Parts: sequence; C-alpha cells; structure tokens
Amino acid sequence: GAIVLGGKPRAFIEGKMISAGEEFTFKYSHQPYEFKVLKIYDDKVELEYDGTIVVKKMKQPQFGDD
Repeated sequence: GAIVLGGKPRAFIEGKMISAGEEFTFKYSHQPYEFKVLKIYDDKVELEYDGTIVVKKMKQPQFGDD
C-alpha cells in the first residue's frame, strides 16, 4: 500500500483508495475481516478491527527515482 497526501490524505489498501472514516474488507484464509480507517499519517495508517487498534506501516509513492 501507499499513502497519498494532499487536501484529504488517502491510503491505497486492498486495491482501493481509502480515506479516514471509511471501511474495507481484508480476506485471510477465506475469512473476511472488516477494518475501519481511523487516521492516515505520513508513513502509516491507523486501523480498527473489532475494537482493537492496528497500525499498518505504508510506503510513500516515489516519483523521479528511475
């Protein structure tokens, strides 16, 4: 995943651009897990799953490093 900052920070998670407050489903071993995006930082995203807060480290998109 990657983080895009600007007017409204968004994170690219599970194939979608997601903003704080939105939810997404992550499937693991055929089991769906619903996460809510709480906050997007420069290099990480704070998520909530079933009352537990999880922090996912993210990479910033690199431009011009070819």
